[in-house]
Amino acid sequence: MGRQKRTFTPRVRTTRPLGVPITPNQAPGVPLEAPFEKDGQWYIPAPLASRLHQKSAIGRTETEGGIYLTSEEILFCHWHRHVPLPSEDWFAQSVESDPDLVARAVAFDVARSGGELIVPVANLSAKRNFSPSPSTWALRWNREQNFSKEDPVAHVRWVWTTDDVNWI
Repeated sequence: MGRQKRTFTPRVRTTRPLGVPITPNQAPGVPLEAPFEKDGQWYIPAPLASRLHQKSAIGRTETEGGIYLTSEEILFCHWHRHVPLPSEDWFAQSVESDPDLVARAVAFDVARSGGELIVPVANLSAKRNFSPSPSTWALRWNREQNFSKEDPVAHVRWVWTTDDVNWI
């Protein structure tokens, strides 16, 4: 009895194109405003800022109701919340000035894919009195938790290594 020929279908690799959102949700009828620089940081004004912060734990709030975002949050909002990039050459310029951006954006996107909330340490409110270790990049809340009222369940640490791994 011979073996039947098996055919394999490779899994579809996820992609993160620039200029095209990856969410199946329909884009808003009126395009959203792109983030712009304010006080040397990326900024989105209210009312969009309130929705992004309350629903998705995106950005660090400020007194006028807007939010300041990290570069990885800008990419996340572009891919999942229909927010345009600040400019057509923003990504190239950002990667040139911060080569770790791509890796951080992938980690940010993947960590949030199950609905968990990841908040970069740079966006933590001083009112919460968190004291993460210097190696902590972000804090994580479970999807059913309220990040503004409950404590995080984990620290997300960022490390690079060039050491060889002995697999034996």
